Amino acid sequence: MRPAPTAAAPPPAHPEPVRLDATRFVRSFVDGDQLFVVDRAGGAVAGDTLAAYRLPSGERQWRIPVPVDPLGLRRGQFGHRFAGDSLLISSLDSTGVVRTVAVGTGDGRLRWRADGQVIGVSTDGAVVLRGMDAVVGTGQSPEAGDGLWLRAVEADSGQPRWYAPAAGGFDVVRWVDGRLAQVIQVDPQRQVRVLDAATGRAVAAGALPARLAPEYGWAAHDLLVLTAGGSVTAVELDGLAARWSVLAPRVSYVIACGALICLNDAEQGMWALDPADGATRWAHGDRYAVESSGPYLLTAPGRDEPSSHRIVVDPATGEQVAPGSGRWSVLAVDADGWLAQWSDPGAAEAWVARITADGSTPRVLLHLREGVAACQAGPAAVVCRRADGSLGIWALPD
Repeated sequence: MRPAPTAAAPPPAHPEPVRLDATRFVRSFVDGDQLFVVDRAGGAVAGDTLAAYRLPSGERQWRIPVPVDPLGLRRGQFGHRFAGDSLLISSLDSTGVVRTVAVGTGDGRLRWRADGQVIGVSTDGAVVLRGMDAVVGTGQSPEAGDGLWLRAVEADSGQPRWYAPAAGGFDVVRWVDGRLAQVIQVDPQRQVRVLDAATGRAVAAGALPARLAPEYGWAAHDLLVLTAGGSVTAVELDGLAARWSVLAPRVSYVIACGALICLNDAEQGMWALDPADGATRWAHGDRYAVESSGPYLLTAPGRDEPSSHRIVVDPATGEQVAPGSGRWSVLAVDADGWLAQWSDPGAAEAWVARITADGSTPRVLLHLREGVAACQAGPAAVVCRRADGSLGIWALPD
C-alpha cells in the first residue's frame, strides 16, 4: 500500500536524481554536505579509490587511491569515523594488521597513518586507537596484555599524545555527548583502571567487588555494567562499589537510553532499568535497543520484521514516538523529528518523508520512482543505491 502526503501538504517532489557511476562499488557514507565513496574505478586513477562529492549537486571535489589496504573495506571489516575536518579510515591489511589513515575532507590530502583501529575521538581531538604489535603474523594469540595497547594521537597531525598497555582482559569505552570520554580497562585479576581519553591518565583505579568475576562490560551514565554468572551488576566508576545486581542470563548489549539504562536479551527482548537502583521501568519482548539518537532511542523490531527497520521510541516510557509513522525506516534524526523512507518493492518506487514527534501524518517530501536500497541522508539530500548499481542523489526540497 502506498503512503500518501497529507491533504494540506504540497504534493511530493519527484526529481530525476544526480547519478554517480560506481563501477565496483565498495561502500559510501554521508557526512553533512559531503558524500564519500569507496569504489574500484578505472581511468586516470585505477584500482580502489576514495572520492568526495558535494551534496546535493554531486560535484566531485577530489578522488585519490584508497590510502589503506582495501581488503578490510571490501569485506566490511572496520570502517570510518570523522574527527573535525579529517576522515579516519581503519582497515585490516593482508598481513592481519589493522591500520588507520586520516584524510582531509576538503582536499583528500593524506594527513597521517598509524597502526591500530580507531575506537573514538575525545572532545579536544585525541584519536584513540587500539592495536597489537607483539605477535603480528604468527597466527598466535597474545598472552594477557602482551603486545596489546591503547594509544592516542592528535587528530590533525597524527602526533603521539599518550600510550598505555592493554589490560589483557577487556576495555570498555564511555561516551559523553557523542565523544569518547574514558576508556575503562578490566584485567583478568579484576583490577580496573579508568583512563581519561584526552590525557591517558588514570582518574580512578582499584579492584572490583569481591566474588564479581566479569565476563564483559559496558559503560552507561556513571556506571560500569558487567555481566557475570547470569547476572548484570552495576559498579560505580567513582569508587568501584557495586550499586545493584539483577538476574539477566543472556544480555548481549547495554547502552544509556535517556536517563535510563537499556539492556538487550537474546530471548526476552529489551528492558530499561533505573540507574539508581536497577528497577525495571519498562520492557518490550520483541524489540532491541540499537542506539540513542538525540532525544530518541532507535530500536530494531523482532524476528518478523526486516533487521534494517528502526522504530523510534521515547526512552523514558518505551512507547513508540509518532505511532502513525508505521513502517517508515529512519534515515536521519534531529531534535524536531526525523527523515524516513518507505519502499514499495512490488512497484519499484520509494518515498522520503519528514516525521515529527507530535504524531501528525508523515509529510512526504520526495517520490523516488525507482527501486532503491541502502539509503542515507544529509541535511540537503538523500543518497541511495539504484537498481543498476549506481548511486543516486536526490535533493531535499526546502
